Amino acid sequence: MAEDFATTEEFYCITGEQPVGAELLPSTGNGKKSMDGSERRLASLLRLDAKASNAPLIGAGSGRFLIQWICLRLKCPYVEIESLSLSDESIAFKVAESASALALASLVLEGSK
Repeated sequence: MAEDFATTEEFYCITGEQPVGAELLPSTGNGKKSMDGSERRLASLLRLDAKASNAPLIGAGSGRFLIQWICLRLKCPYVEIESLSLSDESIAFKVAESASALALASLVLEGSK
């Protein structure tokens, strides 16, 4: 069974971009709907609540700007996936945009073996 830690709504709550009246559903785990609650759920999702972790978060996919924003805000290490890519610079953006989908597909394929 999959665990839910946070939703995209948490990002919009923290950035102040949540439109008024857009909070239609309860928060994940029926937690407090507030800036603190959203930050706590995102920290759990990103494993930033683990004390021993100094590993950087790697920004991948179309939402990587949100991960970068969170890392800047929380002063934790961040790496653009483009900097890890061995591909030609002309397609680095496309690689970065599709990296998270590729990772998920790889996990699914590995699990089906």
